[in-house]
Amino acid sequence: MQINKGRYKYILPMLISALIYCVILCVKHIFPFGKTTIDYYDLSQQIAPLYYHIHDMLHSKTAFFYNFYSGLGINMSVVTSGCSGLSPFNLFFLLVPRDYLLESLSFFQLIKVMAMTFTMFFYLDKRFRAPRFFNIFLSVNYAFSGFVLTLYMENKWMDIAVFFPLLMYFYDRMVHGGRITGYVVTLALVIISSFYMGAIILVFIFLYTGVRILADMLYRTKTGKALSSENGKMEGEPEGKRRHFILELGFSTFLGILLSSFILIPQLTQLFASTRFENGSGSEGGILGFYLNILKQTEPAYTTRWWALFNLAFSAAVIFVGLLRVRGNRKLRFLTITLAVMTLAELFIESINLLWHFGSYIQYPIRNGFIINFVFAILACMYAERMFTTEVAQTEDGNGQGFEWVSLAGLLVTVILFAIFVSIYSRHPGMEVRSVFHIVLVMMLISFAGYAAVLFWQNGAHYSLSLMILCTELLCYGFIMYGGPTYVTGYSEEPEQERDYIRIATQLKKDFGLSSEYLYRVKNPDESLNANYSFILERPALSNWTHIIPGSLQKSSSEWGYSTQFTRLLDAGGTVFTDALIGVRDVISCLPQDEELYEKVSSTEVEVDGKSVEYTWYKCRYSLPFGVPVYANAMFDSELENRNPVSLQNQMYRSLTGADTEYEQEIADFLVRRGQLIDESAVLEITEPSSQVKRYTFSTEVKGKKALYFNSQTADMEDGNMSITVLDRDGSGAIAVPSIKDTDNTDYPAHFNNNILYLGSYENENVSVIVDVDRSKGEDYPVNISQLDLEKLRCLCDSYRDFPDEHISAGKKSISFNASVSEDAGSVVMLLPIAYDEGWTLRVNGKKSDIMYSYSGLFTAIPLYSGDNNYKMTFFPSGMGLGIVISFLGLAIFAAIIVIRHQKITVIENELVVLSRDGEKWLTPVYMIVWAIAVILMYIIPAGAFVIL
Repeated sequence: MQINKGRYKYILPMLISALIYCVILCVKHIFPFGKTTIDYYDLSQQIAPLYYHIHDMLHSKTAFFYNFYSGLGINMSVVTSGCSGLSPFNLFFLLVPRDYLLESLSFFQLIKVMAMTFTMFFYLDKRFRAPRFFNIFLSVNYAFSGFVLTLYMENKWMDIAVFFPLLMYFYDRMVHGGRITGYVVTLALVIISSFYMGAIILVFIFLYTGVRILADMLYRTKTGKALSSENGKMEGEPEGKRRHFILELGFSTFLGILLSSFILIPQLTQLFASTRFENGSGSEGGILGFYLNILKQTEPAYTTRWWALFNLAFSAAVIFVGLLRVRGNRKLRFLTITLAVMTLAELFIESINLLWHFGSYIQYPIRNGFIINFVFAILACMYAERMFTTEVAQTEDGNGQGFEWVSLAGLLVTVILFAIFVSIYSRHPGMEVRSVFHIVLVMMLISFAGYAAVLFWQNGAHYSLSLMILCTELLCYGFIMYGGPTYVTGYSEEPEQERDYIRIATQLKKDFGLSSEYLYRVKNPDESLNANYSFILERPALSNWTHIIPGSLQKSSSEWGYSTQFTRLLDAGGTVFTDALIGVRDVISCLPQDEELYEKVSSTEVEVDGKSVEYTWYKCRYSLPFGVPVYANAMFDSELENRNPVSLQNQMYRSLTGADTEYEQEIADFLVRRGQLIDESAVLEITEPSSQVKRYTFSTEVKGKKALYFNSQTADMEDGNMSITVLDRDGSGAIAVPSIKDTDNTDYPAHFNNNILYLGSYENENVSVIVDVDRSKGEDYPVNISQLDLEKLRCLCDSYRDFPDEHISAGKKSISFNASVSEDAGSVVMLLPIAYDEGWTLRVNGKKSDIMYSYSGLFTAIPLYSGDNNYKMTFFPSGMGLGIVISFLGLAIFAAIIVIRHQKITVIENELVVLSRDGEKWLTPVYMIVWAIAVILMYIIPAGAFVIL
């Protein structure tokens, strides 16, 4: 049986893609051909940890839509889109051992590369009559497109690139055959996998449909080519029988959105309340101001946007030759120019790029790059089927031997060229991205010229030469991009992009024998384990970078003294009291911790950057139960102004102890606030050792046992313009400001350490604190020095010594506890260190109750009823109930349509046909008016602004 017959014809393109991919991994010593893993950038620091969540969910360890491990417990609804959590590809993790998840991503990527090849080949083979040679080349190019090579670290988006050719295939069948089932189901699958990429695809379909309608209007012929195929090939469609499809398209699209509503609505609900949305939601002035602000962005950002052109040389060459040869088809020429401009304009005009990405993107330009490759592929096939109507002879002597020998010789040349490229490129690590782009641009132009020459030569008979160029291109570009670039990108060099933390966390979990835990938290104060280590440890932590957390949570975390960066929550910062309040029981650090606060449990050696580093596991000496009862009459207004770590700790302390007056009991107080002396018994001197340096020298006699802390108004800052030195009875020493990949740092504020710093614990002794502020490096930030009474904290913690940890239990998405209260209902409140979310539902003795609320940003408060009662919180994403109802409604409508069509209910079918025909009389003109407005807003005005500005 020949490989190009029947269903086996789909195997060859996938085998070519798999072979090229494996060669790249082998040459770069990437697993399974070496110890290096394929991850880098966001695939390491964000996406891979989310795959751990998917893995744990598939193995029944965690809930799908909730995770206790990160950010004080987080709603994972949007994250399911962030890592395509509902994509069928994730079933792969059922087969992967957890400890080898990172290594398995090499195979995960291979599966997606082969799937992209398959779906693209399927579309081209069903859609066009071009020789199969073109379909194979273009489908392999699609799997190694610039979108894949540049953005594979956002592995989730590749799922959408797999589904996209299928969606367009069913789009064609719907538009020209009235078959809506495939389009509706595939669109729903796309939106479920990623509503963001689904929205981008819908924008393309809207624009693409308008272009096709406009082309039909401008260049009508007696027989038009249908966009769909029948029995694997296209058919002519008489003009008089042109189908009316706008109503079907709109209805089918709407139906696809309805089917996905069960996850779409809770995702949007969470997104609109998140820090990510707040950071990129626009500017003042409403929609108009938002749009005008986009128009001002004219200069394209990120040189890496040009990587979208990777492996377009072949399709571009076919189109170029086609434009020269197929001169009589004005409609095709119009489509070529219009679609090329529509997809490539964003490379040149930044405002168009921003509009495609709904106004905002960070470090990932041209996220719709797979659409560019797809459009060029279909245009290339349109020309190829007109230039090469039959398979050109593949041999020189008619028996295939000439072709085989030329192909083998071509592959040998490919190996030699690739070896030369690897040798030269590897000798120049650290090149600037623009230099690499210039190299790649030259290669693209050479490839384009080579393809064009081959296509002109004997009508393209020398496929083997094209194969040589193709393989050389794919191998060279893949070598540059896969496994992390060796050139300087400008953003992948940031310290949080390091990929070792997953390996380190995996080893620490094993060496320390850490078991999974839902409630009591771990802390990594030196930030050496990045922000998402808790997913790997299977231990809760404050630290988080899922990108989508409530803005109030990040703001409150900063007010309580914890560091933040971008949309991240970080472990660094806080005090021993705040740690106890949020349930921190364990500390893991590669730096020695104060044994006054922590008790050493175990140590282990870990290899980091080629050196042996000792990590130590500590138990907190000061701890509180997870969930503590507080007195309602002493609780403070969580919306009070001037919230700061000192006031928050004092107010929480009064709530725990039942103090009635504001100053009856305080556990913390300022010694210096905003550069002004507060403690009159202390001394503060402000001098200027140089014109740029301002020095604060603070001296005090510590009375009792106190922990001293420093902080400033530097949340999410990293100026590194302050240094703190402490002089005590043991001498002087600079205070460490550990940050990710820089645990020896002493400059404040640091990248991952920009809030409260621990200065040490002291008992009845003199202490001096020197703060130097270098104004040449950053702002003259205010200086705050505070103290925490450890004796009061010890008494507080001891008062809960007999409070059993078992008083509260947690399931994968639930928390339950029993409480016995003799006071009046509501006078005592159970305070849980769980981030409040509208998705939590409370039941008291089995009956639903609405008394739960958010408290101080980091806690969920539950007023307690009198007597003995059982309280159970269960998580179900907010908006999902409504979404499920809508999805069922859409499913019912969908099923009814299928029944009508399959059962041949003629009366209803005829009514639908009449409705479609009558509606078309006004729908198409309205559609084209809206389309024209969209084109003006998305392209013409931005292009004008680009020229003028």
